[in-house]
Amino acid sequence: MKITKQIIIFSLLALFLSNLSSVTNKTFFMPRPIQQDAVMQNAMSLEFTNVMSLEYAKDPDINCGFILIGNLFYEQSTSKSDLAKYFSINNKTELTIAGNTSGITEKDIATEWLGISNWDSTTLEQNFSSKINLSPEQKEFGINFQAHKVLNFISNKLWLSITLPFIQKETDLKLNETNIQNEPTKQPIDVPKFMSQNASDFFNSEENLRYGKIKNGVQKLAGLADINLKLNYFFKNKKSWTLSFYPQLTIPTGYKPTAKYLFEPIIGNGRHWELGAGLNFEMELLDKNKHLLSFISKLDYNYSFESTEKRTLDLKEKPWSRYLRLTDQATHQINTVAVNLFTQDFKIQPESNLNLLLSLHYDHNDFLNLELGYNLWWKAKEGIKFKNEWVENVGITQLNADNNPTGNTISNATIATNPLGTGNTSFTTIELDNLDLNSAIHDSALSNKIYLSGGVEGTWKQNIYQTNLALAYEFASNKALSAWSLWLQANLYI
Repeated sequence: MKITKQIIIFSLLALFLSNLSSVTNKTFFMPRPIQQDAVMQNAMSLEFTNVMSLEYAKDPDINCGFILIGNLFYEQSTSKSDLAKYFSINNKTELTIAGNTSGITEKDIATEWLGISNWDSTTLEQNFSSKINLSPEQKEFGINFQAHKVLNFISNKLWLSITLPFIQKETDLKLNETNIQNEPTKQPIDVPKFMSQNASDFFNSEENLRYGKIKNGVQKLAGLADINLKLNYFFKNKKSWTLSFYPQLTIPTGYKPTAKYLFEPIIGNGRHWELGAGLNFEMELLDKNKHLLSFISKLDYNYSFESTEKRTLDLKEKPWSRYLRLTDQATHQINTVAVNLFTQDFKIQPESNLNLLLSLHYDHNDFLNLELGYNLWWKAKEGIKFKNEWVENVGITQLNADNNPTGNTISNATIATNPLGTGNTSFTTIELDNLDLNSAIHDSALSNKIYLSGGVEGTWKQNIYQTNLALAYEFASNKALSAWSLWLQANLYI
């Protein structure tokens, strides 16, 4: 009873901490990789593998010691407003866009930076105003395969495991622009560079934005989301309790982030090798009249090694400054949106991640199975450094009313200020110290996940099978995805 009370208190504290802090003004989001989802990987299947390893240890001549597990799953994120704040400016869910002569003084983005122009004269439409909001959502579905084989030529207590998740992931920022005032009328002409009809037009511009586009629609990506290998050794393998230890290796087979779009779908962990280890423990709490109740716990640790990724920066204390315009000091021939230069190759170090899984498993007459569980997941703050030296000799461009650079800089500008304002007396370049590396990393994250699973098992020609249906919900701040998931599981011991 005392242990149960401590677990409840710990779970409530972890749930509180996971929602305690949130972040904003970010350019990159790394969702929890499926190989780090201890619920998806272990709900019901951990107990099944423990029991089957015991069956093999009792009589290795009956079966060949091979376990197959398959999860057909679907997951969808929730808490769209919290995730919108992650990408937005200063924790806002709606941003006001307004020009210098629109009459709106409280604005988040100045129209002029977006190149919203009259199509007949190409002059900036400084009367324009609108509002934009984001409602980010992620969906993923696929099948997660596991195979476990006893290495009886070494020991009956040693099992090799491999996990192969094939998934499709979809992300959608759901960019919505409303309250549009004084929108230029689009004409059937070749569009000059930096000329937009509205904010949505600018943020989806293939010509102006090589990176950091805010796509108005669904992005999709599918593939093999990393391979995980474990060597699981059972120190104790009795009916009353089981204890095993495993080292593990994660082989990256997913995709590197491209930074072409905000909130891009990511398969795997971003192409980082991982090494780790873990402990599994199971203990009988009750065994009476065909009713069996067990306590199961798992502690899993991984360390991710450094790898190169594309990431996008903002300037320090200037959110969304990646959408300002830049020019170069020497020739003034460079005239580009900052995101095209602020997106670089970086050495990313994800470092540690940790999983704790606690569950109660009920078995009636080796037929009906129910499991209620809790999972705590934590990841460290990423490390980041330039792969190549920052050498761009550029500054923030001062513009004229014709949407052209004056050749001067306006270094105190933000995305909310007028680029037609007073410029610097001399060309002011953006130095390395002005760049905000923190804007491009994923901070440390903590989430809590609860699940309920139920199913039946039986025997066919000495092969033990089990089928389960599970439902889970993950609670988190906006540094991890709050999401619900559903999956169908089939287990087979041969």
